[in-house]
Amino acid sequence: MGAPRPQKQTGWQDLVKSQIRRRYDYLCNADDFPPEPVARALKGGYDPDALSTLPEPVLAAYSGSGNPLADIDLSLFQNIADLGCGAGIDALLAAAAMPQSGQLIAIDFSPAMIARLTDAHVAMGRPYNIHPIVADIEALPLPNASVDLVIANASFNLAVAPALALAQAYRILTSGGRLVAADFIRTGPLPAEAAINPMAWSASIGGVMKENELTKALTSAGFKDIAITRHRNAPPVVAVQISASKPKISV
Repeated sequence: MGAPRPQKQTGWQDLVKSQIRRRYDYLCNADDFPPEPVARALKGGYDPDALSTLPEPVLAAYSGSGNPLADIDLSLFQNIADLGCGAGIDALLAAAAMPQSGQLIAIDFSPAMIARLTDAHVAMGRPYNIHPIVADIEALPLPNASVDLVIANASFNLAVAPALALAQAYRILTSGGRLVAADFIRTGPLPAEAAINPMAWSASIGGVMKENELTKALTSAGFKDIAITRHRNAPPVVAVQISASKPKISV
């Protein structure tokens, strides 16, 4: 199943995306992230020993909803795409665990976040094969069937068109490839002010779907073996883990 054709952005969509980019560029440039990033990452399921291997600027920028890398053997994957990679906490941890011959493509909408990841990787001596790209996850600049694992952390909830972003993730996966993500769902309607405020998207609230809506979007994109687990309250939404696969084509 192919990805939907890219749609012309409306003024509202352009405004939302501009706010998202502006917010994360500001947070990064001003180093004004929420406090206690390590405590939040530990609460999200990260291993403290793994976190201790990361540069402080990467840890300080943690903006995820959980640990998408939990319970997955990264040594099985040669080509990984991290969608909405931020400053690179998952990109760096995944690159450390995957085969040395593999490559990881780190994609984020914020140039400042990509710069922070790049600087951290350089400071570490460039030990991994990481390719940072500034791009929109609703229009990925990657070929069809080019990666065997897609990871994401609080990224699809930021998409103006999350169904399109999920379809793009499906498109770039190889036959039998996997998607693992940490994200948010909602159990009821959002407050009215969140539904109409572009800043709600940039604060990870506006684009959050209900669980059945997320399942439907994953199914419509073509994914199978869909599992939404590890529900954890994160008022006013719920943090979850998402796992799905692209059907393997027999030859």
